Amino acid sequence: KNAEWMNYDLRDILATYAPARLRVEATERLDNLVRAVEALPGAAAGSEPDDPEVLRARVAADLQKADAILSHAESDPAQARPLYENALRIARRLAAADPGNAALARDRAVACNKLGDAEMRMGRPAEARRLYEESSAATKRLVRLDPASDEYGRDLGIGYIKLGDADLRLGNPASARELYAAALAIAKRLEEIAPDDPRYRRDLAAASARLGDVELQLGALAAAKENYLLSLEAARALSEARPDVAQYRRDLGVSYNRLGDVELRLGNAPAAQEYFEKDLALAREQAASDPANAKYRRDLVASHARLGAFHESAGADAPALAHYRAVVAILQETKAAGALPPEDDATLATYREKIAELER
Repeated sequence: KNAEWMNYDLRDILATYAPARLRVEATERLDNLVRAVEALPGAAAGSEPDDPEVLRARVAADLQKADAILSHAESDPAQARPLYENALRIARRLAAADPGNAALARDRAVACNKLGDAEMRMGRPAEARRLYEESSAATKRLVRLDPASDEYGRDLGIGYIKLGDADLRLGNPASARELYAAALAIAKRLEEIAPDDPRYRRDLAAASARLGDVELQLGALAAAKENYLLSLEAARALSEARPDVAQYRRDLGVSYNRLGDVELRLGNAPAAQEYFEKDLALAREQAASDPANAKYRRDLVASHARLGAFHESAGADAPALAHYRAVVAILQETKAAGALPPEDDATLATYREKIAELER
């Protein structure tokens, strides 16, 4: 009973409440405890059980363990991969044994997507795409069985985005554009049905942003801007409705950056600067709210670096220097605290050189 509680209930508590920077270590210690309990005399051991509910719980536990690993920005996705593989192996076995069970089919689709995400992080988009295809095929069958299900429809839209991401990495932007457009159509329909559901609004923001990215890559600047504005509208609505959700504010900052980039490409430098400065204001606010958060510090560094490059390209050395000095100050402070990743030492050196060049 202790092992069961630790393996499932306690993992849910960690996933919900534990800070990301502590979750990996806590999960490792939890794994050691579970193994110790399972090794006690009288504990279940040996071959894999046949009870579908026990096996389903194991799928959930492995997915949670792997998610905890990947939630840490500096973690190695290879550490999560065996857990995702085991979860998918069991999920496939259960789905094959009971092909009419919608819950088991959805478990398999989720496990495919999560392993696919790990493969993408490991730089294996072709393998990721095969997994996304398997997930999408399972979801399409569920949609055919229950076309009125908003949940299955949402799963399908998310699957299209993942397939589009893989195609973009594989050098097929035309296919990615079609997939993102299909995801956006689903997100729009669901958002119209339930406009107050933050999941649907965030899906709409994600799909329109991805479609804008691929339009930008294909040189369709007006179409890119149109989609970025749609994404910004959704991100702003989310942030205003739930100002307590930090991720919504980060999404809003990303929207500002995308619009700044496309305005630059369109030759509208004042509009681009306005968007970049809005992103910087958000990044400052986030960093001030949680100074120990490495993700927020990186966002702030990126915002200053972007504005520095913008001013430097315009020949405005003084504001460029101010932003580059801010980058160096943040990185130096992080290094003094012993929290600077080794790869960022090169970034620090780069911006010191930029400052020296502009001061000459």
